[in-house]
Amino acid sequence: MRPRLGVVAAAALVAVLASAGTWGGAASAQPFPDGSFIVHQTMVYRIVGGAPLYVSNWGAVGGEQPVTEVNAVQMAALRPFPADQTYLYASGGGVFIVAGGAPIFLSDWAAVGGSQPGLAMDEWAINNTDNPAAHLRRYPANGTFLRTIAGRVYRVAGGATFPVANWASFGGVQYAVLVDQYAIDRPDTSLAHLRSVPLDGTQLVGVPSNVGWTVDGGRKRQAAVNGSAVLLEDAAIAGLPDVLTATSGGRVVPGMVNSVVVSGSGFGDGSAVTTTSPDVSVLATHVTDSRHLTVTIAVPAGVAAGTWDLKVTARDGAGAVCRSCLAITAPPPVVGPPDTPPTPLGPAVRVPLVPRFLPSFVTTTRRGRTLLVGIAGMNEVPRGSSIELRCIRGCRGSAAFDVRKKVRATRQFKLKRKTILGTKSVVEVRVRRSGHRGRYAQFKFTRVTGVLIGHRFRSGCVTAEAPYRTTVCR
Repeated sequence: MRPRLGVVAAAALVAVLASAGTWGGAASAQPFPDGSFIVHQTMVYRIVGGAPLYVSNWGAVGGEQPVTEVNAVQMAALRPFPADQTYLYASGGGVFIVAGGAPIFLSDWAAVGGSQPGLAMDEWAINNTDNPAAHLRRYPANGTFLRTIAGRVYRVAGGATFPVANWASFGGVQYAVLVDQYAIDRPDTSLAHLRSVPLDGTQLVGVPSNVGWTVDGGRKRQAAVNGSAVLLEDAAIAGLPDVLTATSGGRVVPGMVNSVVVSGSGFGDGSAVTTTSPDVSVLATHVTDSRHLTVTIAVPAGVAAGTWDLKVTARDGAGAVCRSCLAITAPPPVVGPPDTPPTPLGPAVRVPLVPRFLPSFVTTTRRGRTLLVGIAGMNEVPRGSSIELRCIRGCRGSAAFDVRKKVRATRQFKLKRKTILGTKSVVEVRVRRSGHRGRYAQFKFTRVTGVLIGHRFRSGCVTAEAPYRTTVCR
């Protein structure tokens, strides 16, 4: 059941209204016992867990109560925040558990083994933790240990919770505040008073590695730290992603689809790459590992040489820019005449059948080190056209794919069927339309190298000329 003031045991409620007693029933050694009211500089406070919590309205604590006036010295002698495991009965009806000076929401008494005694207090203090009069923290203090009734243990750093796997990492069993798993599972809510990621600037030290880290934008960066760093197990710190950086890119050639490897850190699923060049199209981004992205980029023919920025954006919204990391270079000259002269195009047409036909190739493999090839390109193909892949020399098989609707420019397509190739193979890609001669491009495959493991092309390169020399590596 949801804990509210009305479900407190009758004896505990009498104690609350009588302003007597302390948390847990232990004798109080402080000058003002828990439950008493004091006034300092016209401001009224209630002593809860040894700390003065501001009372903004007498109605929040059951009506006007006797008060004791205190001076600055007496005020300074009080605890700055309530003691850990103090239960707060907020005037709004909720119950909170103090952990590291912060109020952690309790959704069900069963989460702490049953109902517990506590004191009524003004919810103003919970809602205004940034005000010094509240005497409550917004998040638990760094290093606070939390535990749940299920036996899970966490340590707080920068307001976020990190799991604890072995007490030996911290020199043995430590005191931990019993809290509700509900709040730990729902950080970043106003009631939880916990965060999903640590505050920026939080310093961490891993154990047993003794490596220091600082948090920036919810991500970790290795750095020298000082004595305020929170000790956490290495496995827990590993759950934080690395700071997103992009340090290097590559070169692309106009008139074809290029593959560029972007290096950096903090890459993960959902990472995307964009460029500042208005002429370049990013067709796909593949995460190789946390430090490398493979980006497929299409560059139309005729684009001027130059350098452009690459921007990597993570799924969580983090971004990193690699300045001048994409270089557009002039295409190399054609090396020698083709082995087989291309078929003449015939009479020129006023409107080109394919305004932008920039084919390239994509590769997969199968057992036996046989290379399969598909054709990819950035094209504008009219409705009713067909795309054909025809072997000219050194290969066997053919493939065709009917285009039933116009393919948008900068869109990559792959043939459903594929042609078996070897080294020195020559294939022709042709786009046909009823009543028109086709546009085509030839590919001369000059080298196929690599290492096959099982069904996957583990590593290696394929080199072709179409008509420019192009190398694709996997």
